[in-house]
Amino acid sequence: MSTGNQAEELAEQTLDAVASVRLRLGRAVESAKELDDLLRQTEKSVRELPVPPQTELAENERAMVLLDANQHGREIGASVKQSEIQVAVVREHLASASAAVTQAKGFLDELAELSGQQPGTAVGAGPQVNPADLRERLTQLETAIATAETRAERTEERLGNARGRIAPLIKLHGDYDNRAMSSVYEASSAVTKDLSGIQAGVGTTSAAHTSAAQLTTAAEDLAAAVRAASNPTPVSDRQTPAASSEQDHRDRTGTSTRGPRLSR
Repeated sequence: MSTGNQAEELAEQTLDAVASVRLRLGRAVESAKELDDLLRQTEKSVRELPVPPQTELAENERAMVLLDANQHGREIGASVKQSEIQVAVVREHLASASAAVTQAKGFLDELAELSGQQPGTAVGAGPQVNPADLRERLTQLETAIATAETRAERTEERLGNARGRIAPLIKLHGDYDNRAMSSVYEASSAVTKDLSGIQAGVGTTSAAHTSAAQLTTAAEDLAAAVRAASNPTPVSDRQTPAASSEQDHRDRTGTSTRGPRLSR
């Protein structure tokens, strides 16, 4: 395989890898939206948990507090369980996207080595298509994905903590004494601390997806430039004045002269 063909193949592989990043981040965004809805419902239930009253409650009032605490505790427990499943899905998509970024950077490194280019030197069609610049942008995207992964991991940890602390509310058995009430208030306070504001923990995924979409365009430009540099038009194939009228006709009628795009 000629150097030009190898460069073209590497550019296409880079494009495929970047497109894969975009696809996986898109899935992460959709999963994060579902997680966001679950966390919003969880926070709503947390706000319904009982707080210590200003005066001592009568027995029937304590019974109502415990009943409500048990109901909201079960709701929160179910929401937390679903949220843990969903955040695991988000993390899986982010990990796949990160792996695809690493792959794309590897292809770019091979392309630079093959071309004998110094960092910052354009390949093929001029300075507007710069593998070093594209690699730097991939590194920035990698950082954004890592940030999203860290926040998702932290969300997962908070959910795990809350799951353990919600147990006293779920296991209530009709004990209405002050000791039971104290246990309920302590559990409610701990769960509130763990889950308040948790919805904000997955907000960086969408930003990473936007960056990936922009990088896909840059990778397409790079692939096109390398193809053009690898397959220059021979002098014998260049358009003659006589042939230009045929090209003008194609332009006017909207007929495309390009070959089919590679399927990905």
